[in-house]
Amino acid sequence: HPKLMGLCITLGWWTFLKFRKPIVITDLWRMPQDGKDSAHYCQPRCRGADCRAKNYYWTEDEENAIIGWIHVHYPRTDGLKTAFFHGEKDNYHLHLQIQDGDYKNIYGTSNGQGKSVS
Repeated sequence: HPKLMGLCITLGWWTFLKFRKPIVITDLWRMPQDGKDSAHYCQPRCRGADCRAKNYYWTEDEENAIIGWIHVHYPRTDGLKTAFFHGEKDNYHLHLQIQDGDYKNIYGTSNGQGKSVS
């Protein structure tokens, strides 16, 4: 999905400039199984990605800043979150998910209300 690609690119630059840490994508491509829906399924387009967070890769303050930045620059209108940290131990990760059919502002240049944000 073009907006997922835009999110990964801009988030990668932002986290590197702010924290000197890159985003490491650990899961992107899955095929549907057992009829369950997932943002990771790439039919017709991938809408979700997971990024490394285990072993305290991000501090709590960094995690809060990341979530806040994403929700300002990549808001959804369907009531779901664009990003959240979840999992346990080695499975703890940042999950990113883009609203299906949303192709506006693929590089997060709007706050979702038609106003530019910096």
